[in-house]
Amino acid sequence: MRMNKKAEESTSYLGGKTVNVILSVVVALFIVFVIGKLVYSYVQEESDLQKAGGQLQNVLEKIDYVREDRISDSIVIYPPGEWFLRSDGGIILDEQCLMDSCLCICEDVRCESENRICKGFDYKMEVDESYHEVGAGSVGGAGFEDHPNTLKLKSIERLRIEKINPASEKDYVQIRRIE
Repeated sequence: MRMNKKAEESTSYLGGKTVNVILSVVVALFIVFVIGKLVYSYVQEESDLQKAGGQLQNVLEKIDYVREDRISDSIVIYPPGEWFLRSDGGIILDEQCLMDSCLCICEDVRCESENRICKGFDYKMEVDESYHEVGAGSVGGAGFEDHPNTLKLKSIERLRIEKINPASEKDYVQIRRIE
């Protein structure tokens, strides 16, 4: 009987240790998962901003090309997620916008988050679109808020960049979506 009791205690001890080891592994995996998610979200945020900056740079190059050599041209851009392309319309969106006009690519419709890149211009520039935010700007959230000079970008966006009044000293550049 003594032998059975020792064997029983040994089995109970091993069973308890096994449960502790399994719980420790599960907790360790959970901690690694949480840390991984945090790192991924930080890296993803940085890469989205870099991608947005690259796409804005492509638009800026096309604007320069249109201003110098053409009246209009089109471009396809690949923004990160559902970002916004916005011209200032007289509102200073960023410290880069202390010029005649400004063009920003932003993560939020008002360009208030840190995830934005802007470029100021010494000539008039406008996004010829308005974004209507449903459920905002009214009591009870039943209306919409209009955001002029704002284009909500799709994952693939085709834009027309056009010089308006090209023979005039008051020419300006206009960006609009091609449907």
